[in-house]
Amino acid sequence: MLTAGLVAGGLVAAALVATWLMERILRDSVFTAAVIVTISVTSTFFGGLIPTPVIGGFTVLPQDVLFALVAGAGVLRLLRLESINPMQRAVIALFALVALSALRGIGPNGLDSTFRESRNFLYFIGGILYFSTVDPTPEVRRQLGRLWLIAGAIFAAIVVFRWGALLVGAPPSGIFTRAREAGGIRVIDNQNTLVVAQALFILVPLWIRETVTRHQSWLIAVLLIVVVFLQHRTIWVVVLTAGAMVVARNPNFGRRAAAALVSAAAAVTVVTAALSTSSESPLPQAPTDTGTFVWRFEGWKGLLEQAPGREEEYLIGRPLGSGYERELETSGNVVDTSPHNFYVETYLRLGLVGLAVFPLMYAPTLRHLARRRDEDADLLLTRETMLLILAMQVVFMIAWPPDLDQGIMTGVASAVAFGGSETVAVRHRARRWTTGEPGQA
Repeated sequence: MLTAGLVAGGLVAAALVATWLMERILRDSVFTAAVIVTISVTSTFFGGLIPTPVIGGFTVLPQDVLFALVAGAGVLRLLRLESINPMQRAVIALFALVALSALRGIGPNGLDSTFRESRNFLYFIGGILYFSTVDPTPEVRRQLGRLWLIAGAIFAAIVVFRWGALLVGAPPSGIFTRAREAGGIRVIDNQNTLVVAQALFILVPLWIRETVTRHQSWLIAVLLIVVVFLQHRTIWVVVLTAGAMVVARNPNFGRRAAAALVSAAAAVTVVTAALSTSSESPLPQAPTDTGTFVWRFEGWKGLLEQAPGREEEYLIGRPLGSGYERELETSGNVVDTSPHNFYVETYLRLGLVGLAVFPLMYAPTLRHLARRRDEDADLLLTRETMLLILAMQVVFMIAWPPDLDQGIMTGVASAVAFGGSETVAVRHRARRWTTGEPGQA
């Protein structure tokens, strides 16, 4: 009897918390973004120490629960809009394709395999659906920009902490697990490092306009060091792409940017050479090593050669949960991991129709962001900054899938791009669901 009472009490408490959280998520975008970032940072730092319940053979992650709340709130907020913008239309189409692929896959592949493969799509979609409904007032953009800077700074602090753990020989367990598993100095993954890089480019416009504070200058230096020495080469390409865009759009900034790039390149060369000469070098591989790219390219080739199996799969892909087993030509090994290319993954699971959604998502938004600039760089998430962040995402997805964190930035970019548009009205129809100012919607 006591056990049943405790269980019932726990269920009631959980329902009350979920109700409160859903109500808060519905009306406060900044709070929602803070919750997502907090879970992302916590999961990164503690890793496998966070318990994940298994219900009916299905592993439930904290992000799964958060996705359900955010996506549900996003749908309700979309229903409050007078009309939807091109990004929202494309994302709704993408969600429909994912749902179709999941329904096709549950029977033959099982619920766990199907949902495990769908996470890469659903997290991203859920974030966009919700944050594309943000009312992009100056205050909201400043608050979200500060939140992203804080997230980047925390990830950078985790990196420095784990590098220190490696240097002092900390035990390969607990919060140091990732440092040991990485086999070198790549102590956080590419998705977390992308947040660090994006935080860096949120501050770049302030540096260009020479309005950056002393603390922000130090943060720029730390973020740049972390991005460079983590040696995620995908992020290097992402940063170089964003840097080239900054120079192209700010001709007078070219000399300062070139000097910064030369200094960074020299530092990387010196430190990498010094560490590589040691027999106990913490570097996982030299920056010029092409082994990873060859492994990925062979994997992409193998997957594309064996898919699709039927004619209709050219259009809608194979069902989610089908797996990504392929044989690598060079080694002859058979692997069954994600393709490490979100575009290839999209083609395999959603077909040519799914792949065609990406230009519909990004092209109109990028075009609207590039048309004009915000005069106030203190907004942090200016149109210029959001243009850079979206371009960084487009390049990043060549090697890695986006996550719920990136859904925040993509959705906000959509809101900023179309929020003041005369052709697409993004106005809230009913304020009865909000208790604060419109900027908190």
